[in-house]
Amino acid sequence: MIAQAGLAGCIVGIAYCQATSRLLNHGMIGSLAGVVGIVIGFLEMTLRSTSTSQKESIPYVPRSIRWILQFLSNEVRVEILSSVMHFQRYIILGYWSLVLIASVPLTVKLCKWVRVDDASQKRRVITARKFFHLVATILFTPITGIDSDLMALSYAIAVTLLMILEIIRCCSFGREHSNITSVSLNDFYTIFLDEKDSLAADGGLAITHITLIVGCAMPLWMSQLLNVTDDSSMLMRLLPYVGVLVLGIGDSAGAIAGIKFGKHPWPGGSSRTLEGSMSMFVSMFVLLRLGGVDNLSKVGTTLTLVTLLEASTSQIDNLCLPLAFTSLVALLAAVDASR
Repeated sequence: MIAQAGLAGCIVGIAYCQATSRLLNHGMIGSLAGVVGIVIGFLEMTLRSTSTSQKESIPYVPRSIRWILQFLSNEVRVEILSSVMHFQRYIILGYWSLVLIASVPLTVKLCKWVRVDDASQKRRVITARKFFHLVATILFTPITGIDSDLMALSYAIAVTLLMILEIIRCCSFGREHSNITSVSLNDFYTIFLDEKDSLAADGGLAITHITLIVGCAMPLWMSQLLNVTDDSSMLMRLLPYVGVLVLGIGDSAGAIAGIKFGKHPWPGGSSRTLEGSMSMFVSMFVLLRLGGVDNLSKVGTTLTLVTLLEASTSQIDNLCLPLAFTSLVALLAAVDASR
């Protein structure tokens, strides 16, 4: 019920930002404050309707705030080799903060590198975009294994924040008195746009950065719906990681290798190359083998199908690749269970 209340609050909050952004011109801080307030309100109503009449441990503090603080202060148990560690979730927030802070200087350098206008600018844009896939891999992979509940919640929060930023950018586009936040945001987005976000340069939606988070999140959310545990099959235990695997590792390796070494394009006018697709397959396969994943025939078949889909699709691969990978893993696991 907490998750449902949070989702409902996010939807209403984003609708509020969309409806009032032009009328009130409240900027990014106002939009964030509006969404956070609405989400907390939904959580508060849900917690009050489900709580008992027990004495409150911290009076005068909203139940939603107490729930968030308690959730973050809960201890996480991690097994590393033969030792067991316990730490609070605040440590994970600190890890994410350090990674994001460390990525800022590299992002600034990438902006300057991509801005150089010459014949290879398009290739530099593709390469620079894969840097954000690498950052996503570093952020998401360890926490998916350490604390999947926090990771699943954080995915939802990240998608909401990115949608708010996109609404601010779109609604402020072309206005005479656009605030500096929206102008800077639009300038930053424009640097890394590709053909799938071509309309964003004229004030349309840029969605590939949002779909990157959704693509990484979908398999984890699906694994929680299917109640995947340590006792599940090898394929099902792999499920929470397939979004990060195919986007953060496979797609990135394929794109960079295709740019650097691609000589033989796929038939049918595809921009993908055989060298890039081979690099995508090998990078995912090697990583799974290093991770101790066995059953090579099923893993190899799944990776082959996903690689062929990436080479042939003209859709948003940040969505269709994780969705296809998740479906294939679930299907193979179901076939195994039925035998």
